[in-house]
Amino acid sequence: MGGRRVRIQPLGVLGVGEHQARWNGRDDAGKDVSSGVYFARVSGAGAASAMEKIVLVR
Repeated sequence: MGGRRVRIQPLGVLGVGEHQARWNGRDDAGKDVSSGVYFARVSGAGAASAMEKIVLVR
């Protein structure tokens, strides 16, 4: 695991409740990333944050 940032995807201001975000498997430059394990982090107000593991298979 390289620990490099692949993409930043601003979601804007969201209300209370469950939400979904989609990632198209591309980096910030628009290039396809390779198959592997990635981690998605969502940060909220203050110290609130959540992390999910994503497995990308091409």
